[in-house]
Amino acid sequence: MAKVSPAVLEKIRSEALIIAGQTGLIEQGVTVKNVEYVREAGIWYLRVSLTKKSGVSVSDCETLHRPLSKRLDEMDPISEPYYLEVCSEPSEPQLNDEEIASASVPNSLAKEKQDE
Repeated sequence: MAKVSPAVLEKIRSEALIIAGQTGLIEQGVTVKNVEYVREAGIWYLRVSLTKKSGVSVSDCETLHRPLSKRLDEMDPISEPYYLEVCSEPSEPQLNDEEIASASVPNSLAKEKQDE
């Protein structure tokens, strides 16, 4: 299992912030919110999340993605293969597995389980 240290993720975030400044994204109100390295369906993703009051556009993501991808190729901070994903920060809070499970159980079943 590939692990990336918080220091490496922070370095990547710093590079993303520099590039966001150089490309004018910061002036447009874009913020680099989060950088995470996650595995989904057996594939590793380096996910850089952006926010912007008026909403993050595909163009905003592309403006950061292209130069950040080149910079990461130069830095080579992660030895395993991964996909770089630049996206908007989810507007809905992320649920954990327990919250998802409890949300999907009908109220009548949940009540029966409490009564036991």
